[in-house]
Amino acid sequence: MTLRLIRGKRQASQQLSLSGGEDDLGLLESVLPVLRQALDQVEEDPFLLLNDAPNHSERIGEASLPPAETMAADILAAAEGLDLVGILASGEMSFGFANHLGQFNWQQGESWNFDWSLYSHGDKAVKRSPLLKLAEGERKLSPLVSLSEEGGAGFGPLFQSDGFIRPERVELIAAGEHRHSLISPRSAREFGLTPNADGREFAESMHLAAGSLPSADALAALGTGVYLSNLWYLNFSDRSACRVTGMTRFACFWVEDGKIVAPLGVMRFDDSLFDLLGEQLEALTAERSLLVDPHSYGGRFSFSKLMPGALVKSLRFSL
Repeated sequence: MTLRLIRGKRQASQQLSLSGGEDDLGLLESVLPVLRQALDQVEEDPFLLLNDAPNHSERIGEASLPPAETMAADILAAAEGLDLVGILASGEMSFGFANHLGQFNWQQGESWNFDWSLYSHGDKAVKRSPLLKLAEGERKLSPLVSLSEEGGAGFGPLFQSDGFIRPERVELIAAGEHRHSLISPRSAREFGLTPNADGREFAESMHLAAGSLPSADALAALGTGVYLSNLWYLNFSDRSACRVTGMTRFACFWVEDGKIVAPLGVMRFDDSLFDLLGEQLEALTAERSLLVDPHSYGGRFSFSKLMPGALVKSLRFSL
């Protein structure tokens, strides 16, 4: 629970963990003096805007999930004969809001998620990774695709939080085939490997090799089709198939005969990266754009990507 106290244009808040027991009220009352003192110390917020017209709402979804015991039994039946470990999070989720004006809002519903891994043999473990089929050699990308972690050319330090030194370069994908993975110290200890990444095990300075198509010739090579400059709200629609969904955003145009003729409204796409960067990939641009992570929560981020443009035969739009 987040308790927020407001006086004029000043505000202070504190997060609390409630048990649903008799001690909750006493906990709330003990926090109020702390918040009152904090209000004397904080600066006024010139952009503070509060809703002064109470708007009540209540939304309670139907209970449709089977009991957790039934779900666990179904999972175990499907995994019979396999060495599986996972966490099943299932049940009701509730969200509420209340203020001094008497406004009350409540939403209640159910959700579930099962995060799992399968253990094979030796150091072979399987998690629902979107690039699993690539790592196991079941799928390949286009020979045009070569991806690497270029720590030596990035903005972040080559040392990581456990004191290990990251390599200047780690080849991840070469000519469409998996080469190496990013390995944290914990994974290295568990599987007897050498660490080459931080604990998050993702690329901090990702470089996709340039192609041969001059950017100035990209529209002519496209001919008639869709020119996309920006995508957002990206998420996986099918992790096992490396299928991604998202929305088009800024500067997206309809192109005819190599010329931009009209802007396009927002559209949703849904396609597999195995296809987009596989058989559908025709060319990559010779020039690349440096994309620096703009986040600054707690400090400026040092992550970056160096990426070329891509010419693909087709992209599936769902609306």
